[in-house]
Amino acid sequence: MTPHAYQLNHKINDARIFLKQGMDIAQLSYMLGFSDQSHFHRVFKSLTGTTPKLYQKQHRAILSKS
Repeated sequence: MTPHAYQLNHKINDARIFLKQGMDIAQLSYMLGFSDQSHFHRVFKSLTGTTPKLYQKQHRAILSKS
């Protein structure tokens, strides 16, 4: 794994945590250092297979059921 790939994986793992907590996606993409929200969206989807919004929606529904 290249250093850049490692860095992106780490950012996306952090993003998963914050998305589960309900953080705003635009604010999160800025906080994680992505150049814009669409770049964050593309990287997130390529590494997780889902969009940030859908990931957030699915995991918040799971948390509300437990």
